[in-house]
Amino acid sequence: MKLSFMDMISGKGFLSQLQFDAVSTTKIICFPKNEINQDPIMFETQAFFSYHHVNAFEYHDSSSVILDILAYEDGSMANSQHGFLYLKNLMSDEMRKKQIREGNVWRFHLDVSETRTRIVKPEKKVLTDSKTGMNFGFELPTVSPAYIGKEYRYCYGFNGFFMGDVEHGSFMEWSLVKQDLNSSKYQVWHEECEWLKHVY
Repeated sequence: MKLSFMDMISGKGFLSQLQFDAVSTTKIICFPKNEINQDPIMFETQAFFSYHHVNAFEYHDSSSVILDILAYEDGSMANSQHGFLYLKNLMSDEMRKKQIREGNVWRFHLDVSETRTRIVKPEKKVLTDSKTGMNFGFELPTVSPAYIGKEYRYCYGFNGFFMGDVEHGSFMEWSLVKQDLNSSKYQVWHEECEWLKHVY
């Protein structure tokens, strides 16, 4: 996402001025944690947008790092007319239904045994509803505190559109999602109006 200085001071708002650069690559930089004089290792991958990292850990013999990010193919979650953070969207039931759906976990396998810059492709762990066949995701990812920075299997988040489609879905139908990153399995917890009970 890019923002020019002149756009920033235009007074038109911050989010709407952000531009997604689909041409440039995303750079991932790994810094050696024990070698002060060793150069960082650079990786490049496709352009994507992300709010939150899920977790990262050294894999087995420490020759590679696994990096999990909750990612989007572009920046529309942030800056499109149906972006998540616009107050007019949050305050309107009709606009909430049209909001961009949540992201998915993208896993990067980063080989840190060499110092040359390498191109890496993410393993996109997209969730698919077993009943409707629709893809879905989640936001605000977290893992068990016992596994932060360690090899792990499960991550958790929230989904704002449990019922799925735009016609029938509602942003008020929040659910909790548990994803098994070692398989295609997942669990979803949802109780009707439970979110409203805690707000009002």
